[in-house]
Order: sequence, then C-alpha cells, then structure tokens
Amino acid sequence: MAACGVEYHSGHRSCVPRQVVKRSTNTDLIHRVFVLVWLLWLPASSVPGMPMEARQAAPFLQVYNPEDYQAHGQNWDFLQLDDGRMVIGNGRGVLIYDGERFEHLVPTDGFSAIRLERTAQGRHFVISGISVGELVESPDTGFEFVEIFRFDEQDNPRTGLSSAVIDDQVWVMTTQSLFCFCNDRFTRVIHDPARPFNLLHAIGGRLVAGHRRLGLVEVVDAELIPIIQHPLLDDTSVTPTTTLPDGRMLMLGGNQGGLLVGLHDGDWFTSQLSDHANWQETSDYLDGSRVRALEVLADGRIAVATTGSGVFVFSEQGELDARIDQVNGLPVDTVLGLGQDAEGGLWIAMTVGFARAEIHQTWRRLDERHNLRSTTHGLSRVNGQLWAATSAGVWRMSGRRFEAVPELDTQAWFAHALTSADDEASALVGTSTGLYHWTEQVTELLIDDDSAFAMTSLGPTHWLVGGNYGLVSVCRSDNQWQLRRLPENEATIRSLVTTDSGTVWAGSLDGAAFQVKGLVADCADSLDAIEVNRFAQDRGLPESNYVEVYLVDGQVRFGTRFGILRLDESGQQLVPDDHFEPRLHDGTHGWYKIAQDRHGRIHAQILKGEQRWGEVLARDEDGIFRALPGALSRLPSSQAEGYLVEANGLWLHGHRSLEFTTNPLAALAEPTLAPRIHVMADSDGPVLRVGEHIIPRDRSSLSFRFSLPMFDFPEGRRWRSRLVGFDQDWSPWTELAFREYTNLPGGRYQLDVQARDGLGQLSPVSSLSFEIAQPWYISPWALTTWALLALGLLALTAQLARARQAARNRQLEQVIAQRTEEIRQQRDRLATMAYQDPLTGLANRRAMYRQLDAAWLAAAEHSQPLALLASDLNDFKQTNDRFGHPAGDLVLQRLAEVLRSSVEAGDQLFRIGGDEFIILSERVEIDHLMSMARQLATSVEDCRFDDIAAGIRAGISIGVVARAGTDSWQSALELVDRALYRAKRAGNSNIAVIKDDGSISLVRT
Repeated sequence: MAACGVEYHSGHRSCVPRQVVKRSTNTDLIHRVFVLVWLLWLPASSVPGMPMEARQAAPFLQVYNPEDYQAHGQNWDFLQLDDGRMVIGNGRGVLIYDGERFEHLVPTDGFSAIRLERTAQGRHFVISGISVGELVESPDTGFEFVEIFRFDEQDNPRTGLSSAVIDDQVWVMTTQSLFCFCNDRFTRVIHDPARPFNLLHAIGGRLVAGHRRLGLVEVVDAELIPIIQHPLLDDTSVTPTTTLPDGRMLMLGGNQGGLLVGLHDGDWFTSQLSDHANWQETSDYLDGSRVRALEVLADGRIAVATTGSGVFVFSEQGELDARIDQVNGLPVDTVLGLGQDAEGGLWIAMTVGFARAEIHQTWRRLDERHNLRSTTHGLSRVNGQLWAATSAGVWRMSGRRFEAVPELDTQAWFAHALTSADDEASALVGTSTGLYHWTEQVTELLIDDDSAFAMTSLGPTHWLVGGNYGLVSVCRSDNQWQLRRLPENEATIRSLVTTDSGTVWAGSLDGAAFQVKGLVADCADSLDAIEVNRFAQDRGLPESNYVEVYLVDGQVRFGTRFGILRLDESGQQLVPDDHFEPRLHDGTHGWYKIAQDRHGRIHAQILKGEQRWGEVLARDEDGIFRALPGALSRLPSSQAEGYLVEANGLWLHGHRSLEFTTNPLAALAEPTLAPRIHVMADSDGPVLRVGEHIIPRDRSSLSFRFSLPMFDFPEGRRWRSRLVGFDQDWSPWTELAFREYTNLPGGRYQLDVQARDGLGQLSPVSSLSFEIAQPWYISPWALTTWALLALGLLALTAQLARARQAARNRQLEQVIAQRTEEIRQQRDRLATMAYQDPLTGLANRRAMYRQLDAAWLAAAEHSQPLALLASDLNDFKQTNDRFGHPAGDLVLQRLAEVLRSSVEAGDQLFRIGGDEFIILSERVEIDHLMSMARQLATSVEDCRFDDIAAGIRAGISIGVVARAGTDSWQSALELVDRALYRAKRAGNSNIAVIKDDGSISLVRT
C-alpha cells in the first residue's frame, strides 16, 4: 500500500496528499457571503442552545408548491373531512384534496379562506376576510360555498381574525367585533371600535377572549368578565392558543413568553409558562419570531408555527423535540397555520405552498423514489446531514432526495464526520480506491489504491482505519496528516471498535480478530508502545471466513458464522457468549451485523446457512438476550447491511433502501379508507351518477378515476381494478389512477378498485355497481312485444284449415329462420361495435389492447421490438368550442381518413378516445419513424376543412417510442404517452422521440 507517493516508516511523518481537488474560489466566497447574510437576516435559524438532535429528528416532508395545486401560493388553515379528504384554506378560495387531485372552490374575488371550522354536528364553515360561509356537499355538484354573513367595513375583518367552536355554535372575532352563528343565525354579539380583541378560544365549553384593556375575559351573555391581565394580551395581533391534553389552554407569544389557563371546579386559574420546568427556554427558541399557530399532536407534543423560524415541536414537558424549517425541507420559514389528519400527519400552511410532515411515523422507508439506487454500505451524519456510502459513491440527503457528494463517485464503505473549529463540514471517507479527507472546498486522497473498509475514533484528531492493507493510524496535527501502518496485522480488516479503556478490536475476512493496545487520543503515541495481538483458532475462534467485532453494553463481542463469542479475560480466550439464548452461540446460527440502541435492545442480522434475517433482542429477567417475536416482521425488508443508531431512532441500510424506525416493536396501522371512484362519460366529461338509474347506450364509453385520501407513504402508490361482468381478472398494478372502457355492452357491472401504498399495504376494496341500457330490441318491453306477437301468430295458425297446415308450418319455419338470422346479424354487428370506434370506423381502445397482447407475444417469441406512435390534435378543444361538437366530429372523421391513407401497409391504426390516435408499427428504425411522423404531420396540416366550417385548421403533436422492447406493452403505452405529453408541453406541432437509452428528443414538425 502507498500513500502520498512514499512508503510507510516506523516514525512520524508529515503527509502532503497526492491528489487534491479544489472547488471554485469565487463560488466559495459567494457561498460564504450568502450564508453570512442569511444568518443575519434570520437570527432564529441558529437558536442558542438548540440540540443537534432537533435538526436530525425533523420528519420527512411532502411539499406542495402552487404549481402542484394550481392556486394562490399563500395558505392559512386545514380541516379533514370524514372521508379523509383535506380542506385547505387558500389565499383565493378553498382547496379540497383527495390524495390524487385538487378541487378548487373560489367563492368571489378577494376571498381568502383564513379559518376553517367544524361543528359537533359535522357542518363545515369557512371564515374569510370578507364573509363567513358553509361548505355544503351535494351528490351531483360536489361542494358549494353558501355565504351566511358578510362583514361590514366597520368590523375591520381583514386583521385579527380568529374563531372558536362550542358544540354547534361558531364564534368569529375581528379586532372590533364578536359574532356568533347560533340557531342557524349569524349575529353580532359585541362591537367595540377601540379594537380591543386579539384572542378567541373555547375551553371546557366556555368562551374566552383577549381584550387589550380588560385582559383575558370570559364571554357570558354578551358580557366580558375579566379573568387575568398579562403582557401577552397587549399585542395587537392575534395570540395563538390551543387546548392541552389536560384541558388547559396554552397561549404563546414569542419573546413575550406564555400563559397557561384552566378551569377547576368552575373557577379559572392561570400560571406563567416560565414557572414550569423545561418551558423556560421556550422564549429563547421563539425569540425574534412571531408565533402564528399552535397544534397539539396526537401523541401529546405541541407544534408551534412561527414567521421566520419555521415550526418547532415541543414535548408535553416543554422540551424541544424537533425543528422543521428551510434547513430540512420547508420552502420558506414563514408559517401561517397548522393542522392534523387522521393518520397523525402535521400539515403546514406557508406563504408559498403547504407541506405535510410525517411527524407521527414510527418508521419510514427511503429507496429509488428518493434517488437511492445502490446498495448502502455505511450510513452517518455529517454536520447534521444524512450521508450514505454506497456502491455508486457517497450520497447525501437534500430535502426528500439524495444527491451525489462531489468528487466521491467511487464505491464507498463509510463516511466519518469530523469536527472543526469553524463548524465546516468535514469527513473521512473510505472507498474502494482509498481514504479521502473531504470538505466542501477540497478533497484529499490520503491512502491510495487500496480499499478502506472500517474506521474508529481514538480522539478528536486521531483515528484508526482498516482495509486490505491491515490497520493504519491516521492523525491530524498542525494541519498536516500523519499516516502509519501498524505491524503484525496482515489481514483484510472489515470492522473496528474502541472500548472505554482505549483498546481497539478489529475483525477481518481472514478468520482472525486483532487486539490493539497502546494507542492514545492524540498523535503522540509511539509504535514501540503499540501491542497487536492476534486471536484465531488457537484462541478459541471457530474456523470462520470472517469475524465481526461489536460493542454490547461497552464490552467487545465477536460475530462469526458459528455464533457470537466474548473474551474470557482470565484465559485470554474467545468463548461462546452465554449472555445470549443458546441458539445464538451454540454454533447453529451466525452473526452478520449488529447495533445496540439507546434502550439497550440489540438489532442483529442472523445467519443460518444461506438464509439471513433481522431480529431484535432484549434482556429477560435473567439478563439473557432473547429475540422479541415478530419485531421486524412488518418491515418491507428485514435484511440490512448495517445500522446507524441515533437519539430518536435507528436506521437500517441495505440494497437500494434505507429504513428508519423509532420503535421496531410498533405494529403498522392497516389502511382503513377505501378508494373513491369518480365516473365520467369520457375523459373530459362531467361526473356521472351511477347506481340510481340506467346509463343510456350513447354514454357507454366510461372513464373511471380513482383517489385515496390517505397521505402516509404516498410515494409509489399503485392501483388495480376489475370490471366484474367484463374483465376476467384484476388488472396489473399501475401508477395510473384511472381506467377507461369504450362502448360497453348493455348489462349490469361492478367495478372493484384497490390501492396499495408505498410500503405494499393494501387498502379495502371499493365497489361500484351500475347498469348500461340494453339495445331496444332486447329490452323488457321489446321482448314482451315479441312474445305477444308469437302467441298471436300461433293462435291464428290454429284456426287455419287442416289442409293448409303443412304449408303454413313450412312458412312459419321460414319466418323463424329469417328472424333468427336477423338476430344473429344484429349480434354480429354488436360484437363488431365493441371493437370499433363508432365515429371514425377505426379500431378502438379495446381492439388495441387485444392486438397489442397478440403483437407483443409474437414479438417476444422472435425477439423483435415494436414501435408505437401516439398523435393528438393541437387545440382540438378550441375547435369544439368555436365551431361546435358536430363540426369537431366531422374534423375527426376526416382526420381518421387522412391517417388511414397515410399509414404504411402492415401498420395498425387505432382511435383510443377524443382526438388521440395510436399507430403500431413493426418498423423500428428511428429515421423511418421520424419520416413517417413528419409525413403524418404534413398530411394533417395539408388537409382542408373549409367545407365543414371556415377557419378550421388542424395540426398534430406526435410521441414516438422507437424500440419498445418485448417486455410489456403496458410499459410501451406509458412511454409513448409520456413522449406525447412532452411534445405537447413543448408547444404545438412537435415530435418527441424516446430513444433506446431512455432520453427524449424533441423535433419540430
């Protein structure tokens, strides 16, 4: 092994690194100036005395930007409906989110939904700066806003607006007036032009208000009864309040401290928040920021929203648990409101968008959805940020996704955070090409060419590194690196631990463990004083191909393929560890990786032959570690490559995934809500009511859209469905939250829908029954008519003369045969209609699915790829709006003729709905497909529609998948749909091609 271009020697030496990678000096200067200005502008972002755990314990966030919900950026309040949907008070109306899409309700110009309230009877009220109204839902039209009361200008409603609910009474307060919606009437109870009010809250069924002259008062029959005076009530802004689990009211006001108010035997009592243990530091955390909202979480913790410092989460005792701000994912630190959902998630309203914090989760999974695409070998925190050492380099968590760390793009095994006087992020990183010292400005290669697998700290400037070369002492002194190889350890070191006594133990892949004594915390140790002892079969170690060393309760343990061992100090021998249940040390079970959490439990990867699984062990009453049954059985994967123990939980890391748990023994809550099903006559049509009446035949092409108002683990949500009476089985799982059927035959159907969340948990099945009208000639009245005619014919025949009976029987047989043939022909036409588009005569979506199944099967047998082209008319909706739907139908018919005449022999053309067409082609050469796409676009543009209506012009956008492969036509459809979407998003008349490598090329037609 070589380092810095020279060989190792027995004494100290200074090291000038062979490879130094520097970042841009100008960029670094700009970065430092920006950070300085940011810290001066937001002093609360570096709260004095804030524990680092508060940053690291920040929950995962799902951020919703204005472009996600297509409404005003500012949001105020939240409310959840009984069916799980979230109602969001927006700066220009109300949003209703069902987990898939947003419904917008904008009552009037200037309407800003500041407060949302729900009464005990389940009525929902919206309070804005101009009016108060109720949300009323009807089966046909959805929600409507019904205005109840409009404020006068004298009420000054645009400032100091707050509200409270007592049973079915809704109380609303402005800075000058107090109103009550009581007995279905909205009346002004109190008006004071001196602007005295700044607080409204219901506690124990009684209404209290903040009054600048009278202090905290109780409202009784339009009278104000004083309770207490407090400086917090002198503020002209609304003072945030909430009700604690013990029934008391909590008031917070930033640097003005806080107040606790309660009732005992009908009498009010109050106390200063600063008089209670652990709450004294609250004002320090909140100093410099205005408190905007309080929310008591389901577990009793208290969330505090501020303008300037994001959200703080305190325990019931006032200790800071977590902080959520721009550093760990919020778009801005100005928070206007908070809310909770039934799953315990915390919703955060901001001046720009809103977010949901999974603050209640006992565990969470990160994987490809978060850009983690490789096996993680090591996990650590560097300057509070989560780092993953993976087989594809080092990655760090930024927001909700991992990003690559610059200059560390080779296979890595660990990243060990270093501390520095100026708090600069710094780390020692072990990779397959050596040991690196990394900072934001410089990357130095300290050990070259050999893998660095493990590391342990001896002191703030002294570390021991293990790899293919054995053990190397790494010191930092006077800004110089000193590296020395320890003698007598010719082995591949894969694990290192340091005991409290300073002894270092190393585990290797060579069937041996090493004990190192004599190392000191600084760089002043001497090789002559270092003692290295080898423990192998002569010291009791079984014949194993590896040894892993761990610390359990501060004592070293040795994991092998034949059980766990401990050191017998008296004989300096390794012996089976009888502190574990027998199967774990008797030679039948091996050990791979372990970690001990702050509760003393051991998380272990256990081996038996080629099988490996995770277990959680805890001491029983006799002090023996035993496995807790089913502790990790609910995890998506109980196999891990290692662990990271933190103050608030445990990370498990392995193949393309990380799993975090605060309590591995907690059972997962099964999804309780079933999907919602919306039915439309076509993809752009109105919602249909089904089940109460028969759907007419002319509306038998139906589009079903699904939603699930559950917000835990939304990433990776999948859907499946089946139409009983039409489909043979469930559809494959897909990300698409809709299903379309074209020209369904008449009859009764039942649509079943089920969702699966990102953890693989299944929702209940939703079912929707409906009926499509039968053709008139087989309707009940028609069948009755046919029966009556037949009876009449038989009666007439019976009266005929016997002489003509034979002839008439033959005539009757001919009539029956003729009728049978007509019915057969009618049935044949119906079968044809099921696979044919009635407007254009082209094959429809159902026919396409059948043809794609056959084509993909044949292509797979011959290993031949296929190509798909998807086209869409530009601005066809404007044609319908301007010239009418009859003209639009004629345009589509002519377009079908143009496309039918333009496609090549052997290609197949389908109309799958609206103005969208699909072409299946066996020609997959990219040049040929581009030529074909251009020819199609030219043919459409050259087509004239003046005989239909003057001014009609047509153009198309085209998506192309050149070599769709033979794995799945469903995947190919998703790809070509994505290409078409990309072409249309870039503007009209574009061709977007997805190439073999997955990239998208965009060409103007």
